[in-house]
This record gives sequence, structure tokens and C-alpha cells, in this order.
Amino acid sequence: MRSLDDYAPPQATVVYGAEGEVVARFAKERRTVVSYEKIPRVMVNAVVAAEDSDFFRHRGIDFFGIARCAVKNLVSGRKRCGGSTITQQTAKTFFLNPEKTYVRKLKEAVLAKRIEDALAKEDILYLYLNQIYFGHGAYGIQEASRVYFGVDVWDLRLEQAALLAGLPKSPAHLDPYKNPDGALERRSYVLERLEEMGEIDADARDRAARAPLELAWDSADRDLDSNNHFAATVREWLVERFGEEATETGGLSVYTGLDPEVQRAAETALADGLRALDKRQGFRGPIVTMERNQVDSFLRILSDRRAKPNEPDQGDEAAGGPLVFDLRRLERVDRSVPPDEWTALARFRRLEPTDIVAGVVVQVDDGVKEAVVDLGGARVRFRFGPGDGV
Repeated sequence: MRSLDDYAPPQATVVYGAEGEVVARFAKERRTVVSYEKIPRVMVNAVVAAEDSDFFRHRGIDFFGIARCAVKNLVSGRKRCGGSTITQQTAKTFFLNPEKTYVRKLKEAVLAKRIEDALAKEDILYLYLNQIYFGHGAYGIQEASRVYFGVDVWDLRLEQAALLAGLPKSPAHLDPYKNPDGALERRSYVLERLEEMGEIDADARDRAARAPLELAWDSADRDLDSNNHFAATVREWLVERFGEEATETGGLSVYTGLDPEVQRAAETALADGLRALDKRQGFRGPIVTMERNQVDSFLRILSDRRAKPNEPDQGDEAAGGPLVFDLRRLERVDRSVPPDEWTALARFRRLEPTDIVAGVVVQVDDGVKEAVVDLGGARVRFRFGPGDGV
């Protein structure tokens, strides 16, 4: 990457409904790039406080910062901060693998110096804040703002910016949805650093530290299922017109006339109708969850019962009815023969993913606790034990 013009990370294709709401996304990485000018000062200050308080003063490597962090970590008895500058982290993110070796750290330092020579501080922050991972599938500060708080980055408040700034250190461990206490502790640390840097006063820090953790719980899942029929049709059209790569990484914006509430209502009605239809199809057999102390008595009741292979009906084919094939012939097929050849030998048609077939127990071996089940085109061998149903 020779200049900012070369920065073209994967961005999600976003499908919008009639009122401008997001109804589907197609992406390898959920990212929306925003210019540095759209990132508020409170967010810039927060990430600098969290990751590299001397960012605007050093030239890529902060030797004093490394020493300061070493002392803080020693006094606190745990790692509260690291020694890598934002520029070093940017170099690692773009050009290096994450392995922890002295050779990689040396390369990181050399690249950081080159980045500082080539780019302004604001440009480095632009790259860093649009590239790094914040957890929950969100890459870059804009998607992180939406996933955790349901707002655009330029609308973030102090307490929100402080929480987001603390996430890149360990997105999984500090996930506020799963570990709110850890996320709030990290937020408090960032607020303390902001006060130490003179960016906020004690009153602002206290107010932000007392602010409740108000997460937008539905933000990460607000879109319609991107695999539903409508989204699938849009995706198919995009792939035909622009290709798979552009659809997945090109950051396309697609505007449709879809009303998502009507779409959800239609999908719910369809699902309810299918369930009602299924209930009218008759008894399908019990599904029972057994307690461990019930297993022995259940097995005693069934001890004299054995499953038997079904008998082939040789007259159905001649009569033009359903074909029932000789399963004994299938049993003689060598297990090393590929499944496609089993179906050819047994004269079964190839099954499609959406086909529904009945399963028939054709052989039970109580000695090794195995049952062979015919699924209408291939045999499957199941192992079973107490409490298992075949």
C-alpha cells in the first residue's frame, strides 16, 4: 500500500428496504469505511488513551511508553497496557502475522517507522480505526458503533466511545454482551487515562463511569435473515450482474421497495401454516427424554422385542406402484464402494438436499449395539445405547 488511495478493504454489501432500513447484508467481513473527518474527537481521544497516549508525539516507537507500561503492569500485578504503539499495531494488522516472536517485533518496528515517514498521524488513525476488529463480526469503528449501540460513529457519547476504545485489546474476553463487568472495568480504565491526558475533567469521568451499559441488543441481529427468499433473490441478481467477489466485498448499496415488517409477517404466517399442516399429518411417533433411572426399567420392558428387516415387495414395480427394492442385495455391497455406486447397484435415484425420505430399520445387531437404517437411497449405520432411539 503506497498511499491511502490503495486502501480498499472488504466491505459488506448492504440491502435497504423502502424506508432506508437495513434488511440484509452479504459480506466476508462486516465493515463500513468512514473518513477520518466523520470520526468524532471523543472517539479519537478514547482510542489514543486506551492504546497509545503518546501517539501524536512519537515517531512510530514509544520507548518511554514501553517503560511506563512495564512499571504499571508490575505495580498492578497484571497486564493493564501493552508496549505497541498504534502505528505498530497498524503495521502488524496490514503486513504481518500475529505470531509472538522477536523477529516479528523487529519487523513491526521497522514498518512502523516507514509508515510514520509516509503518512500523517490522522491517516494512520483512519487506517487503524477502519481496519481493526471489535468483536461480534464488526470490523472498523462504524460497524462497531452500530453493533453495540445502534448508532453511527459520529453520534457516540463519551461513555460509548470509551467502551469501544477498550475492545480491540481482547474483543472476545471484553465482549459487553457476555462479560459486562469486564467491559465496564476496561471502560473505567480508558476514562481514567482520558482524565490523566487532560482530555476530560473529573466530573465528566465520574458521569461517564456511572452511565449504565445501554447496549442495542437487537443491533447485531436487526437485519432480516440474509438467507431468506427475498435476500437470496437479491444476492443472485447481484452475483449475475457484478460477480461473487464484488457482491461479498465491494461495499455495494442496494435500495429496494421491501417493507421488512410485511416480509417478517409473511414469513411468520408461512412458518405457522407449515406447523399447522404438519400437525394434521397424523402421529409420527413419540419423542421422550428419559431420566437415567428410567433406562433399566424401559429396557426390561423391551427385552423380548427385536426389530426385523422389512420384506421386499416384488409386485409393486410390475403394478406401477412405489418401488420397494431388495435391501438384502444392498447389504451385499462392499463398504469400500463409493455411495454413488451403492445407489446404482440398488437402483435408487440420487437424493437432493431438500428431499424428505422415510427411514427403515433393516438390521439390528444387539451384540455390538448397532442398527442399519435405510434412508431411501443409502444405508446408515448407527450405534446405540441405553436411552437412545433408533
